[in-house]
Amino acid sequence: MNLCFKIKLLPAVILFALALTLFAPVGLGAGPISLSKKSIPAITFKNLSPPYTDYGYFQNCRLVPFEYRASSFSLGAALSTLAADRLLNVQGLYTFGSPRVGDDEFQKRFEPKAFRVVNGKDIVADVPPKGPYRHVGEHIFIDQKGGIHAWYRSTKETDDASRDTDSNASGNVGEVRKSDSAFYIPDSIRDHVPVLYSIYLWNKLVESLTGCEIPKMTQTAAATTEPAASEPEADASAGTPVDSDNPLSGTEWRLVEFQSMDDTIGTVKPEDPSFFTMRLNSDGTVNMRLDCNSASGTWISEPSEDGLSGRFEFGALAATRAMCPPPNLDEHILTQARYIRGYLLREGKLYLSLMADGGIYAWEPDTDKSSAASVPAAPEDGGVRNWAVTGVSRALNLREQPTITARIVASYAPGTILDNLGCQRAEGRIWCDVQQLGGGPRGYVAAEFLKPAVSPDGSVATGPDDSALRAGQGDFDATGQIPCAQYSGQPMTECEFGVARAGGGYATVVIKKPDGRTRAIFFRMGKPIGADNSEADGYPEFGATKENDLHLIRLGNERYEIPDAVVLGG
Repeated sequence: MNLCFKIKLLPAVILFALALTLFAPVGLGAGPISLSKKSIPAITFKNLSPPYTDYGYFQNCRLVPFEYRASSFSLGAALSTLAADRLLNVQGLYTFGSPRVGDDEFQKRFEPKAFRVVNGKDIVADVPPKGPYRHVGEHIFIDQKGGIHAWYRSTKETDDASRDTDSNASGNVGEVRKSDSAFYIPDSIRDHVPVLYSIYLWNKLVESLTGCEIPKMTQTAAATTEPAASEPEADASAGTPVDSDNPLSGTEWRLVEFQSMDDTIGTVKPEDPSFFTMRLNSDGTVNMRLDCNSASGTWISEPSEDGLSGRFEFGALAATRAMCPPPNLDEHILTQARYIRGYLLREGKLYLSLMADGGIYAWEPDTDKSSAASVPAAPEDGGVRNWAVTGVSRALNLREQPTITARIVASYAPGTILDNLGCQRAEGRIWCDVQQLGGGPRGYVAAEFLKPAVSPDGSVATGPDDSALRAGQGDFDATGQIPCAQYSGQPMTECEFGVARAGGGYATVVIKKPDGRTRAIFFRMGKPIGADNSEADGYPEFGATKENDLHLIRLGNERYEIPDAVVLGG
């Protein structure tokens, strides 16, 4: 298998498994990991409350002789240590981020060859407290540069003060600490994240392969949000378009507070929330204002079935590096953004949670009046008359109310033309009141999936449609004759007409019938959408087809032929 390839950040579980399986036994001085195909021992635990001073805590222990090696992480590492103490022929134990397991007597009687790998200041390796509890195995330490060192060549645990004082969580500790802000996930928690173990172990594996001259995958290169310059990077990764049904797409937020799980930090609030804003664009990009700095990058999410929660991650964020006043929340957000893994929508607020229970960012919809200008106007206020659905891969959902939790009443394919009935801001995004051109249910759609519709004459119609009003007043833009027939089987004859146009294919054509009565045909976006039928007519059925540039209209037994030129002009 050729492992000489440039590595992107793989899913943590996959990368961790590869690193443990391929590297740990070789790098730590043992043969390949192998598990015997013989049956696994059945063990019944009576009492597993450390410290273990009573070694009768295993009862009904049936030990089947076989040789095996094992590697495990965190709690699994502790359980593997207990199992290795009781099983026969254990050839190697490799633990990663393991807590202390037994007492001093347990440490003295532990016989298997074991290697205990600790990344930086991993907090789990320091619990339970030293005293009645002891580690077993040779201490293998990963330093902040990814170097792997065998600090102790005995199974006796010594003072851990010799461990490096810097964390490995950022890849560049100076960058993390330069703000002198306490508002970040404690290094001791971040250093326990499995992906950090994976990255450094993988790098060591690559270095050990003969003939591989490729850049190492570092935590900084794989996941950093730290920009290299004082200006924003111009080539931040392009986002992946977000599904139209994603409740976060196109939303705008401002920071309310950061809720730390560390009681010494508590809850931190910005003095002015309007200085910390975030827009999650529908194209998968994000734009932020962070105090005196700005940032941009990408975001992805996988909503749950109800859309109220789910997975959430930021991609790389490029940011300016001006020195903002304390408490440096801009530095805090930029440093921690890479560790955000989930979201929750509750009572109108957005909660973004950090991995390892590091903390929660609470955001509220950005409803500042300064942003109200971005809400599209209704036609009566000079806005566009029609929208075209865009930016969706399948369909755009029409909802009863302007909220992602409202019932879906219809779905529109890309390119569908909708009437603009007005827009509003709600729940951090803009919703537009719409109805399909020609009729249908009325409801709300997210504005980020709409664009002004272009009419057949190439224009975008704006403002109110006054064609019917003007036609009723006899204020016509053109008059003439068109073919018409009033009865079934009657040959086509000529009828006088007048047309009032409102631009963009909006027009009202009034036809004078031979009996002196009139018939009005209404056009919108260049299409006939109805007529002034009434109860007196028996509400005749309206239908229309088109042949080349000629609209063939039927209203009951009435027939009319209206050219495009009458509607559009020219």
